[in-house]
Amino acid sequence: MTWLSDLLRRLIPRVPEDHAIAALLAEKIARVRAEASERRGAFLVEASQVLFSSLEYEATLGSVARMAVPYLADWCAVDLVQPDGSVHRVAVAHADPTKIQGALDVTWRYPVDPEAPYGSAKVLRTGRSEVYREVTDEMLVAVAQDAAHLETLRQAGLTSGMCVPLAAGGRTLGTMSFGWTRVTRAYGADDLALAEELALRAAQAVDNARLYDELRHREGRQRAMLETAPDCIITVDGDGRIVDLNPAAERTFGLARDAVGRDLVELIVPPALRDAHRQGLRRYLETGQTRLMGRRVEMPALRADGSQFPVELAVTRVSVAEPPLFTAYIRDLSDRKKSEEAATLRSVSALAAAAAHEINNPLCVVVAQASLLALEAGVPLGRVDAIRDAAARIAQVVTDMSQIVSLEQVPSRPHLPDMLDLRGSTDPTRKNA
Repeated sequence: MTWLSDLLRRLIPRVPEDHAIAALLAEKIARVRAEASERRGAFLVEASQVLFSSLEYEATLGSVARMAVPYLADWCAVDLVQPDGSVHRVAVAHADPTKIQGALDVTWRYPVDPEAPYGSAKVLRTGRSEVYREVTDEMLVAVAQDAAHLETLRQAGLTSGMCVPLAAGGRTLGTMSFGWTRVTRAYGADDLALAEELALRAAQAVDNARLYDELRHREGRQRAMLETAPDCIITVDGDGRIVDLNPAAERTFGLARDAVGRDLVELIVPPALRDAHRQGLRRYLETGQTRLMGRRVEMPALRADGSQFPVELAVTRVSVAEPPLFTAYIRDLSDRKKSEEAATLRSVSALAAAAAHEINNPLCVVVAQASLLALEAGVPLGRVDAIRDAAARIAQVVTDMSQIVSLEQVPSRPHLPDMLDLRGSTDPTRKNA
């Protein structure tokens, strides 16, 4: 309504002698401005309802652009900065619907030139609004990318324009552009204030929708990680009741989804350890002191069928949660323990085989030399038989020892600690110490 206010102000000085007419005109100006302010307020309320009615922000921006035509413009466009830095036109509205597709085609053929001296490009660079009370041909020449583009801009017939930033969270998300194609209309300060307020609300809606979308994707990724994690992940509240658990926890402990809401300690902690676990939780909630939080500990756990198995447990507090939530990360150590036991048995097997080898060799020498000595000295054969019987018993013990376990092929002469190395006593080439 700036044009009407200007007209009325020009009329008032021409009738200074008639104070009644001057007062009437002043009243008319005030009424017009009040009505215009009321319409602007109603427009913003309606636009806000549209903007915040859905998280599909591109669709809502299109609706708002259509609302701006013809109330605030004959042509309105919304451009948004994409994650890769490019600028994408997401909405166009025109008083002549047949020109909308043409406007979109032009945008596709001639993307925003980031160095353009006018319009969306400059607003994106500076973050400040631009008002062009009159769109001149020189401006069109300055922004045209080639002759065909210039001709298209001229045919659009814009007479006045403005472009305002969509800013939220300290970032410029895009721009809203408005244009008149009527020479009787020109943008002024009131129009700019309305456009900036509309852009502010639109930017907030876009930012909220994007944040929600980002949060949704993040939660989706986290859920996928929980679903596929090989370790058990269980979240409990301050009372120790299960809030959530992943499939690995269900499989490992033999639990079902109906475990949610039940006492974790009752389900997976052996009876002898339950009181200690509950006391530790109470102590942490009362004093903040803990012996378990943030550490990895090994402990026995309980399956739904009552069997116990070894686990590694780490508990952390969900820092943003209030009331408190805790997440337990639990790893089944059954396979690792079996591997450790197997490794121990392999070590014993290797030691037994080495010891048997070291004993058998000198034992054979003892039996053979005893037989020769008996023949040479004329010792009764009964004594030699006694030696042979004792050697046979030793050989049997050694055989039994070497067959303690047989898990894998072991070296015939493994390395032994010095204190267990018996080879020195049977090696004829080795001198006595």
